[in-house]
Amino acid sequence: MPSPRLAAGSHPLPRSVLLYVWGGTGREPAAFPSPHMAGLGMVRVLRPAATPPGRWFEERVDLAADWRAAFGGEPPPLQEIVIGTDVDDTGSRVEAQAEEIRFRPCR
Repeated sequence: MPSPRLAAGSHPLPRSVLLYVWGGTGREPAAFPSPHMAGLGMVRVLRPAATPPGRWFEERVDLAADWRAAFGGEPPPLQEIVIGTDVDDTGSRVEAQAEEIRFRPCR
């Protein structure tokens, strides 16, 4: 398997990743290391797995404050945002939508 840098080609790799997720028990710490990212990513659970399906939810996060809490210091410039789903371990089907993603200046 090629190294991450080799696989990324000319795409710059991030130095840190915040993962906002739905899932878990709702009793997880405010932020915890991603078990899949070798110290590069911190996970924050926004809603537990028991959140009722079939309705819209609005999520608001403070990227800068969450980054400071997870990694310390001042956050680097935002490189990219990825939205995805993961149900391979449940064998279930998911339908999800995202709309009106907005960014506001940090205060």
